[in-house]
Formats: sequence, C-alpha cells, structure tokens
Amino acid sequence: MAESKNNIVTHGLSGKVGDLLVFSQRNGKTIVSKAPKERTGELSDKQEVQKLKFQRAVLYAKAVMNDPDKKQMYETMSDDSKGISAYNVAVADLLNAPKIQEINLSAYTGNPGDTIRTIATDDFEVVLVTVKIEMQTALL
Repeated sequence: MAESKNNIVTHGLSGKVGDLLVFSQRNGKTIVSKAPKERTGELSDKQEVQKLKFQRAVLYAKAVMNDPDKKQMYETMSDDSKGISAYNVAVADLLNAPKIQEINLSAYTGNPGDTIRTIATDDFEVVLVTVKIEMQTALL
C-alpha cells in the first residue's frame, strides 16, 4: 500500500483502475493499493462463519451511524489522526465480544432469583451479561 502526497493527478481519486490498482481516501490522504484478486473455490466452514460475523458487524455499524445517540458514543472512541472512524469502532465492537473475567457463585444457592455476580470487560462497553443455568443429564 502506498500513499500519494501532493500529487494533483491522484489527489482525491477513489476507485479501482483496471485490475491493477485501487485508490481510496483515508483521513484526508489518498491511498494506493494493489487490486484484490477474486476468490476462487468455496469457503471453508470457518471462513463462512467469519464472513457472516463480519456481515453482522457491518449491518450493526450502519444501524449505529443512523442513530445519533449511538453514533455519538462511538465517535468519542474514534481517532481521526489514525483514520479510525466511529463506523470502524462500531464494527470492531461487534467483532470483539466481551470477556468474562470472573463468575462469583458465593450468593447462589440453586434457587431462581439468586444472585450470580460477574465481572466482564470489553473494548467499548458491556451493557448486559446473561447467565443461563442448565441441568445436564448423564447418558447411561
């Protein structure tokens, strides 16, 4: 990937040129990169899962950009100097699931409504942690 500086021909250029180059704008700069090759063959199961996950992240980020309150939250985490937009932060937020650091069962006695305390961290925000307890039966 190359960066075009002070070039009156490429300044502001965006799009694909033949099958060779792609011009894009990032943080006020013109970026030149090699055009991607078309994928041949079928995706593996893991690749298909990742593709669907990324599609969900893109749809989530688009919805965030249409919600002024949510967009503002993500804009606080964006960094124009690094070319990281609120949209980028929203995509990353969906792709990076919160991590459960601790599960405290000291107040849990097995009754519905008992408290189970958790400590969860995320790169953006943890809104809700849901715990589901299931009984597992042994196979005989």
